[in-house]
Amino acid sequence: MATFSLFFKSLKSRFFYLSAMSIFGILWGMQCFFSSEQQNISSPFNYILGAFILGIFATIILNFYLGYKNKKDYKILLKKILIGSTGWITGFLLASFLTYPLLILGKIFLFFTRLINISDTTFSQVTSIANLEIGSLWPQFFIVILVATYFYSKIFEKKYKTNNLKKILLILSMPFISPIIGNLLPFSWLKITVCFGLIGLLIGLYFEYIFEKQKDEIIYP
Repeated sequence: MATFSLFFKSLKSRFFYLSAMSIFGILWGMQCFFSSEQQNISSPFNYILGAFILGIFATIILNFYLGYKNKKDYKILLKKILIGSTGWITGFLLASFLTYPLLILGKIFLFFTRLINISDTTFSQVTSIANLEIGSLWPQFFIVILVATYFYSKIFEKKYKTNNLKKILLILSMPFISPIIGNLLPFSWLKITVCFGLIGLLIGLYFEYIFEKQKDEIIYP
């Protein structure tokens, strides 16, 4: 009975964590939705509010999900929020600054889609939502996630052994799988909601795969 209780408690904790990450993604997406209509082509990383949402709330939820309760000193938690926020803001600003060079680099992917007879127009339509370029900016996702991971590695314990291919596929699924699924739905706001909800979910899965859950409460100085 104790084993089943622990299993369901873990399942409930994981559901809450991934649901929260999805909500954070949706909040980021809503800012993109209401702001991108004023621009012709836009990157989701141009909207810095997403960096603050992920930097503050995603850091808090990840901290507790991994088992770093920090009950004895909330200054430690605030320090982690500062470090996590710095990572996300740095990643967003770097990706935003390099939007057009990375957009050109991202077009390399068109070489592979042409090999399977997918036109450039079709690829753009299914991987973009409203005025937001998402699929073609896959290099931005790599930059932002890797920068955030670097900063998080200063405050969370990384797993000893992970599969690099799985990490790459998780990051690539964010700009490709999410908008494709989102574009199956009607209405721009619904597409954005589903797309960014999935991006938030996949970010949560990525960090869950990268960082080790703690069996006991650990306090970092």
